[in-house]
Amino acid sequence: MKNSDVALDKEQKRISPTANCTSIVLSISISRLFAVLVACLPILISFFIDDTYYGPRFFSRTVVSPLAQNSPRDQKKIVTVVIIGAGIAGLKAAHEFRQENSRFGGAAAGSIAFDVTILEATSKFGGRIQKTDQFVDYPIDLGASFVWDPMWLAEIANRQGDDESFHVPTAYISEEGEKCGSLFVNSSWYGFVVDHLSPQDNNIVYKCPVNHIKYDGSRVDVSCSSGITYTADMVIVTVPLSILKDGDIQFDPPLPSMIVEDHPAHMWQGIKVILEFDNQFYEEFFSLEETEVTDEGECEFWDYSKVKEHTNHSVLAGYFIGEPAHRYTNMTEQEIVDHVVMRLGSYYGGDIAYHSFVQGGVINWNESPYIRGSYSSRPPPQYFSLPKDESPNVHQKVFFAGEAYPYPRDNNGWVHSAAMSGKNAAKHIITIAKKN
Repeated sequence: MKNSDVALDKEQKRISPTANCTSIVLSISISRLFAVLVACLPILISFFIDDTYYGPRFFSRTVVSPLAQNSPRDQKKIVTVVIIGAGIAGLKAAHEFRQENSRFGGAAAGSIAFDVTILEATSKFGGRIQKTDQFVDYPIDLGASFVWDPMWLAEIANRQGDDESFHVPTAYISEEGEKCGSLFVNSSWYGFVVDHLSPQDNNIVYKCPVNHIKYDGSRVDVSCSSGITYTADMVIVTVPLSILKDGDIQFDPPLPSMIVEDHPAHMWQGIKVILEFDNQFYEEFFSLEETEVTDEGECEFWDYSKVKEHTNHSVLAGYFIGEPAHRYTNMTEQEIVDHVVMRLGSYYGGDIAYHSFVQGGVINWNESPYIRGSYSSRPPPQYFSLPKDESPNVHQKVFFAGEAYPYPRDNNGWVHSAAMSGKNAAKHIITIAKKN
């Protein structure tokens, strides 16, 4: 072996396995350089084509609906909607979005999912649809009671009228042989809402009265009095007309005058009275006023015991809305009950009402801070001259629903028309989202 080869062999033994390619090149002959380059080639290639990024990362977030599968082809466009108010209009709107998500849950890429949040000012849903089980042995509606047409219930629940699996027992009330409406049997409007429109716990925020809506940007910011702000693509406002007209919610920019300021309806003051008697001396349906329904208000009484198939408790319920309610404005609840019992005695003659009276109660929705009234007076049907499938809105961002914006337009004051206005607003948003 030549001395030069011995020197080279000793040099190679001193080289660390972690030595870099440069030290190798300096210590070996040209004939071996090619072999070293071949050995280093994978390292060199990986250096130039490695797509691993070691600097700061920035992410473009793709939201995937919970209904979507993990496959990339199932990623959906998410449309965020905030619904203000968990009354019947808000609940029905949320129900419509929920059904839309379920209906197209398995659709291909590019489909839409709706992320809905309901903001409710009070601690419970239902709005003026509430009940009590403490008065007698059957539920008493504290707000709405009547179902004018039982077919409406199927429509609200998105069920076919001829669906035999959908059956809600009702009993009709009549005056001199003429049907005046129906009542739930062994249930209530509140019970119906719980069964068919009850919101999901994860999409409703309680005790969150909204006081500001900013809609001049690409999205809408909805702020609660607590200081929390929710951002959405679109908003549905379902609060009572009194809340809007009193300016509880500030809109930025201000709303067009026709939406609220020039709205021809106003919120009627009103009370509901429930009275138990041990003798059913009264008619099935009647009024203590000369006219039951006028442009200035309403007064109607009805036999509530029809809601229970077998009961020993005779309950008479009635309400004074608008002008008929004014005389009771400054009375206590006890004074109101005493006065109504006295009027019943005068209406039927003698002391029968006084001697048959067991107990009574008053529901005064005027005193509810987030309602402040019974329901709105009747606006002219032509007031909202909109196409059939559209709802009152501003810039297709802020939509309005509820009994003050009824659907059908000439049918305000009914639970059904408020519910359908919520459905109509949701359908309008769904149509817009699919076009964009």
